[in-house]
Amino acid sequence: MVCLLATCLVISPVIHESAHILALEFSGTPYITDLEIYPNTYGTIRMLSSAGMAETIIFVGIGIFTSILAGIFLLLVGRKKESPVSRISGVGLLLNPTLAMFSGSDLSTILSFFGLESLSIILGLFLGGFCLLELNRVATSLLSEAP
Repeated sequence: MVCLLATCLVISPVIHESAHILALEFSGTPYITDLEIYPNTYGTIRMLSSAGMAETIIFVGIGIFTSILAGIFLLLVGRKKESPVSRISGVGLLLNPTLAMFSGSDLSTILSFFGLESLSIILGLFLGGFCLLELNRVATSLLSEAP
């Protein structure tokens, strides 16, 4: 449980915000950032120059994409190596962007460019259902191994 909370509440947001910063650094775009770790892990990043729609979509989307990609990677590694810790960490990394989809996340911002804001909730429900199924699989396998 601690592993799930740590990855969801601390590690996933740090990965998410770091991906935004790396993309801005790579492109040479000036920005300011405010990253808080305590009491809640939260970050805001503001570009100091104007960007086109495509650039904005890339910069906004890279954070959630990186969190989801890292979560899927840990899930796959955990399944292959039969590691419950990796699988739970993967779910934690996926859970953070899932919860954010219900509260005006980066994905909502991207979808708003196309007039599809409500799709964020549907994607959040889908990803949330997947997280619950994966947690159920991990719990079932742990219980079957218990003496």
